[in-house]
Amino acid sequence: MIESAAVAGRFADEFAPWAVTLPARAVEERRDGCLFARGWSVRWRWHTDSTLELRASHRMTSERWWVLQPDGTKHRKHVPAAMMAYMPGDDVAALRADYRASWRKHEEAVQEAGMAFADAPRGSNPDESTMVWRCDGETWQTDELAPRPPA
Repeated sequence: MIESAAVAGRFADEFAPWAVTLPARAVEERRDGCLFARGWSVRWRWHTDSTLELRASHRMTSERWWVLQPDGTKHRKHVPAAMMAYMPGDDVAALRADYRASWRKHEEAVQEAGMAFADAPRGSNPDESTMVWRCDGETWQTDELAPRPPA
C-alpha cells in the first residue's frame, strides 16, 4: 500500500498544473481505470510490482504513455508523432504510409497492453471543477477537483 501511495504521489506530480489526482479508491484498492478532467483523458493500470502505467491525452497536446515506478523512475513508452511533416521533394506517399503504419502498430500495442482510452460517459462534460472517473467494470463517478495552483 505504501508503494501505491508513493506512485499515486508521482501521478499527482505529473498532473500538478491541473490539480488532477488519481481517485483515492483506485489507489487504496489498486484498481485500474480511467478519468476525464480539465481537458485530460487518462487511462491507468497497476502492475503487480506496484508500477503504474499511464496513457494520457489532452485536448491541447499530444498523447503520452509512460510507467511510474515506486522508486520515482519514469519510463516513457513510444507514441508516434502527432503530425506528419515533409519537405519539398520527399516521397509523400511513402511518408504517409509509414505514418499510418506507425499509428496502426501503436494501436495494436495499446490494445495488447489494455491501455485503450474509455469513451466519455454519455451526457458528461466535466467542467473546470470536476473529474469524471471509474474503475474498470464499474459505474462512472464525479468528484470535485481541488483548485488549480496559481501560475
